[in-house]
Amino acid sequence: MFKTDNSLHVFVGPNSTTANASFENDKTASAANGSGSIFVVDETGAAHADAIVAGEFFKVGQKHADGSVNFSPLLKFDNSTITGKATAARSEQVTTLASIPDTANNRYVIRVNVTNDVDVYSEQSEQYLFEYTTGGTVASAEVVDDFVAQINAQGGLKDRLTAAKASATSITLTGKEQKWSLGLHTNTLVTFDVTLENFGVTTNTLTTAPVPGSGKGRDIAELEWFGAGSAGAPYRQGVPNNANYVTLYADATADYDVMTINATFADPGYAVSGAGTGKCQVVLALPDDVNTTDGAQANTTFGLTSIFNHA
Repeated sequence: MFKTDNSLHVFVGPNSTTANASFENDKTASAANGSGSIFVVDETGAAHADAIVAGEFFKVGQKHADGSVNFSPLLKFDNSTITGKATAARSEQVTTLASIPDTANNRYVIRVNVTNDVDVYSEQSEQYLFEYTTGGTVASAEVVDDFVAQINAQGGLKDRLTAAKASATSITLTGKEQKWSLGLHTNTLVTFDVTLENFGVTTNTLTTAPVPGSGKGRDIAELEWFGAGSAGAPYRQGVPNNANYVTLYADATADYDVMTINATFADPGYAVSGAGTGKCQVVLALPDDVNTTDGAQANTTFGLTSIFNHA
């Protein structure tokens, strides 16, 4: 026999504001709500209706509409590190090019380097070059208008960011939300840098930094889907396909508060090469607007302060 090691167990509560729909710490597996509610029991299967404390054993479970139940391994509180993180906003990158001069007989050059794109061969960044040369007379906003039109017409770049005329002398470049489909296209945040040539006094400013946020629905859906492989459904796309063996609850449009349990198992003492201390990770995600009763129970059970339904 071998030790249990590096297993991942993901539990996502249904996106519901009804009491006991997402989490209930005072129910057993047989009594739990059968629509995806998450619950906690001790080593005997009895409901763990209060805070988990030193010396106690526990496991997290989730009951489905068909009566089946998923469980985490049995964990000891003393060997578990529990952390929580409330949902945080996501923001797309915004870069502003300001004080662009209308200079006669000048060759302007903008290079946009998309730095997040790992689909390019060898994971090299993708760079786009735009240029505009003025004549002896330059109309107001001529340079700005031309570059905005060029950037928004560029086939490879227009799907990643949008150029906008902020004024006669300034342009904003804003990252776009990317195509996403569970298991096929990951939740990607566009990042890019911009370099200028022959722009004189123009300022190049990162006005809004790209921030992926925390607990965003797409990310939670990806994590739940990935965890389904650990739960026994490795073929969740294409042929063969056993995605029907798992039930997924994450709502890609919702926000979630997330708790992570990093636990260890004692060395089983087997005289084999796989012996030693084992590790396990359990992730619990509840909707940000989960019913206050469910949120309070989850906070109390795991010793967290205002993580679930923290608003």
